Amino acid sequence: MGLFDRSKKRGPAAQDGTAEQFFEQGKQSFGQENYAAAAQAFEASLRLAGDVPSAYFLLGASRFRLGDSAGALAPLSRCVELVPDHAEAHNALGMTLGRLDRHDEADIHLARAAYLGHVQAPGTLAAMDMDYCRNCAAPVNYSSGPDPADIVIVSAAVGWSCASCGAVSCGRCASDGGRSPMDPRCPRCGRDVDVLTK
Repeated sequence: MGLFDRSKKRGPAAQDGTAEQFFEQGKQSFGQENYAAAAQAFEASLRLAGDVPSAYFLLGASRFRLGDSAGALAPLSRCVELVPDHAEAHNALGMTLGRLDRHDEADIHLARAAYLGHVQAPGTLAAMDMDYCRNCAAPVNYSSGPDPADIVIVSAAVGWSCASCGAVSCGRCASDGGRSPMDPRCPRCGRDVDVLTK
């Protein structure tokens, strides 16, 4: 079936247009940076068509651009729920959660976006002194650098870097790759890892 399910029952709003027409109007308004009109069109499209991931994404993006982070949260979350590998939606959801001071959740979605290949997400993470695990997509933190006298304890939030293959790992994946939690190893090549530094 295409982008829109034609079997959905249509309510009174259907008299003014179809889900596809509202969606196209929304895209046009979004392209013209008329985010209020875009949001209204995507809302109308979703009322008529139901669960359409791209309409949820663009509704959330429209609200985000309007500065309505709370209003962007539900449609972006629904898009990610429907399409778990939607890199753009994860990035937008991460940015939205960050604006709402829900930083731990934001980090998870930004890391997932980077893992899925979103172009902007790795730079956003780096600006926050973070990276992401290339094995499981978990967010990881940079360290200021280990002091040779320090004992480093593996935790999921600590980032690890493999000098051999260049992979970045979280503490959980590095522990699974090693012989013990006190001996982290690269999950890709099995070699020694060092604490992730800039």
